[in-house]
Amino acid sequence: MIQNLLASIHAHPTYWALGSYYLYSTAISSLPTPINQNGFYRWFFDFSHGMAGNLGRIIATRFPQTQPVEKPNA
Repeated sequence: MIQNLLASIHAHPTYWALGSYYLYSTAISSLPTPINQNGFYRWFFDFSHGMAGNLGRIIATRFPQTQPVEKPNA
């Protein structure tokens, strides 16, 4: 099973990368916003959202048919 998984990743790296980004951004989006907090969680929240945003821009420039999803302001 592991060999089949590795062969699939080797044969289709773009799809695995896009799938991994989707799972990463979904997990990061579900984090609660730190209100009046300092320390590690605030840093982790800002860092992870920054990484997700930068990865989204990279994917959008490499694959123009993908559009970054804009969340409406609440």
